[in-house]
Amino acid sequence: MRKKCLLLCTMSGVLFYSYYNISYADSDTRGRISANINSQPIVLNNLNVYDREIAIEADRYPLTITMNGGSVSGFYALSATNGGSISGTSIHAKAGHVGLLASDGRISLKSSIITVKRGFGIAFQPQTIPHGGYNTNVVTFLNTKLFVKSGVGILGPFADGEIILQNSKIHADVLVKNKAHPRNINTTLILNANHSILEGGTRLLQQEAASQQEAANRTQYRNNQAAIPVTVPQQKIIFNLSRGSKWILRASKTETNAQDNMLGPIPTALILNIAQRSRSDISILNLSNSTVAFESPTEGHYQTLYVGTGTDGREAVYNAQGHVNLYLNAQWSDDKRADQQKTDCVLVSGHVTGSTTVHTNVYGDPKDVAVSRPWNERGISLIQVYGNAKENSFELANGYTTVHDSPYKYVLNAYGPKSSHGVADINQRLSGVNPRNNAFWDFRLQNQYLDSSAKIKALVPQMANYLVMPSALFSAGFTDIENQNTLLTNIRTMPWEMKSDKKSSFFLSSYGNKATLSSNRTALEYGYGADIGYAALQTGVALAALEGQNTSSYFGLLGTYGKLSFTPQNMADVKKTTLDKWTLTAYSSIQHNGGVYVNMLLSYGFLRGNISNAIIGQTAKVDNAKTWSASATLGKQLATSVKGLIFEPQTQIAYQQLIFRTVQDADKFKVDMGSPYQWLARIGGRLVKNVNQFENGRTLSFYGKLNLVNVFGERKTIQAGKKNFQFDSIGSAIEGGIGFNAQFVQNITFHGDISYQQKLQKAGLSGAIFSGTLRYRF
Repeated sequence: MRKKCLLLCTMSGVLFYSYYNISYADSDTRGRISANINSQPIVLNNLNVYDREIAIEADRYPLTITMNGGSVSGFYALSATNGGSISGTSIHAKAGHVGLLASDGRISLKSSIITVKRGFGIAFQPQTIPHGGYNTNVVTFLNTKLFVKSGVGILGPFADGEIILQNSKIHADVLVKNKAHPRNINTTLILNANHSILEGGTRLLQQEAASQQEAANRTQYRNNQAAIPVTVPQQKIIFNLSRGSKWILRASKTETNAQDNMLGPIPTALILNIAQRSRSDISILNLSNSTVAFESPTEGHYQTLYVGTGTDGREAVYNAQGHVNLYLNAQWSDDKRADQQKTDCVLVSGHVTGSTTVHTNVYGDPKDVAVSRPWNERGISLIQVYGNAKENSFELANGYTTVHDSPYKYVLNAYGPKSSHGVADINQRLSGVNPRNNAFWDFRLQNQYLDSSAKIKALVPQMANYLVMPSALFSAGFTDIENQNTLLTNIRTMPWEMKSDKKSSFFLSSYGNKATLSSNRTALEYGYGADIGYAALQTGVALAALEGQNTSSYFGLLGTYGKLSFTPQNMADVKKTTLDKWTLTAYSSIQHNGGVYVNMLLSYGFLRGNISNAIIGQTAKVDNAKTWSASATLGKQLATSVKGLIFEPQTQIAYQQLIFRTVQDADKFKVDMGSPYQWLARIGGRLVKNVNQFENGRTLSFYGKLNLVNVFGERKTIQAGKKNFQFDSIGSAIEGGIGFNAQFVQNITFHGDISYQQKLQKAGLSGAIFSGTLRYRF
């Protein structure tokens, strides 16, 4: 270590180092670093400093202490007073009582960590030597973190002070708390946070004189008299949050009353009640692309933030610019006054500018209120403004929210002067803020209703998708079954071909449907139709062919990939849902020489997709849902008097079941689809016209079909949250169509089919089904 002029003195066993000229300390040195007005700038490199009182102290202008690396530990870690300044980079400071003390001094830290177990992180004190002021109490953090586990992050404003944060964090049991100083009762603390995080509440204790004068002025206004023009000193806290900064309000766990000297263990007998520990006050809150978030309730108690404390209520005290977010918690209650409700609240005494996006986390068990009440008394009051505001000053994220485990839609309605919803109810005014008149803004979270009499609650948009999904999936499943049954019916000549030339058959087909689902209930009864589209690609192979004395049979497998899409009707802000379906089907066909045949199918499949709405996009995933089905068709070929014309009456019975896991929706409710099932009965037949065989074995046949279809099953509901909702069955329909089979190339057969289904009652499915198949024998 090289130094010029070193003075060592001992006081109570503690070393004090005073540098009168520029010095460099490069070794591991322990002891107090203190300098006064006669000192030159000091540079400390990788030094570990410890002291029972003040570890590093810069007293008097223009002294500067710079520390690079190392650690600091003391009752007071860093102290800059009377124009002195301290700057540190990559240091770790640990304080027994006060981390940083500024009394007309400046402290700047970069990439550092300050830890205070119990006490104060930053304390601003009045200057001890009268002068014009040098550094005016400024603390700057860059990439720095301050942790105060059981204390106050910022103690003040004993004196005017400014804190500048960039990419930094302050975590404390109480973020800011002031104590009145007899010589400095008109002080302001300004906190500028740039892409930083603040944790903890704020306490701004009003002076008794200021409170008395404010009460007097309110009385004068009520009596239409001019306020007394007396200026009362008042402390202020101003927060300027920008560029993604976040302030997390948290009820204190260990805040004590004024009798606690903040030394030693926490005196539990002095801990304030939860109501006092849950209140925060701030004078002016300026937010630019930043967030204010209330943490979840402590001991079942919600928090209140008072904005405008210490002001006269005639200025803009809450200012939002850019994308500003506010996160609140609440317990739903629609039958209580505002002062009886359990909710986080923001109360603004002054004007509001800009617009804030509100996010809510609401629990409870919403129940219908039998007594009809005015709209401005319904729901819960989240924000009240006693000054100028607009209807869009506070708006819900996505325009709506939900109560936990409920699919109903809630909106934030603003009541106040010139509001389209009407004025606020004076009886809903919260305590703690007394307006100069009865006009104020009340932003209330309320149910949205579908009818003018406010009896039918609105559902979130994606609920229509959940209610339509089972019917849409049944529609796709029956399309699979019909296409597969038609395929088996058209290839009954295969066993003899396979037996004669020992060849197998490979199938490739594409098919789908375009249909409209209708409900016999209106949207007021939560009945929704849908536009449904389904497209599938299917491959298959015939595995074996058996021929008995009077019967022939063949067996095989089919693999299908389908994509189902549906868009609900009669619901605002819905979005198309798309589901992927994979199915494996085992089939068998048995034919008697007398023309009677039986086609049998057994399928098992998987479903996967997303549920969305037009406002927030994807709200849920449908994973590992399953489906299985079985079908049996009995038919007989009957020759007619017309050459080449065959009539085939058919009877089919089919069964489908869907198996869902519980779906967790992004709107904070669960959907239990259960395991719905439906049966299908189809009775009808077809006429087949075989065209004379062409040369080289080429064939062509046409057919027309007509069937009566009836789909039935249990009266099924799905559960969303704690409520059950009914979905519609596909119902009965009449179906007609035409198709052809052709073989123009050796070993290759083509098939085409198109049909239309028309529902026979108000609820049901109408639409076209189309398919095309290529069969190759190899």
